[in-house]
Amino acid sequence: MEKTANRGKLAFTLLAYIYWPVAYFGVYLPFVVPSLGRWKQIPVWIPIIMGLGFVLILVSMGIHNSQKANFLHAIGIQISLLFFLFLMVKLVMPGFKKSEYGANGRFLEDLIVLVAPIMIMFAVAEGGRILLTKKDR
Repeated sequence: MEKTANRGKLAFTLLAYIYWPVAYFGVYLPFVVPSLGRWKQIPVWIPIIMGLGFVLILVSMGIHNSQKANFLHAIGIQISLLFFLFLMVKLVMPGFKKSEYGANGRFLEDLIVLVAPIMIMFAVAEGGRILLTKKDR
């Protein structure tokens, strides 16, 4: 049983790290970009579903990890997301062509903004861990 729990822990943690690149290459590029000519804007349900998916992954990750691990993973996820965004801007990928993210070498200044997303991800992951703790009582 512990072996299965460790696999779930690893799976949800890994999925949290790769969620946004997978969403970009698996949903945005193949489905949204070809439809942009027909739409005036991206339908609101697409970002809502994508955001809720990420929240569910974070909660699931939080259930399987300790508080310390959740905090460290929140930092790691944010840094990997910033690196992904930086790379997409530099490669001038669809959805990032008009972005000024990282323009004029300002990418490092954006590291200051790390605190809010890290705390939000940590809080969501901890919410999952706390829910499990209350359920076990």
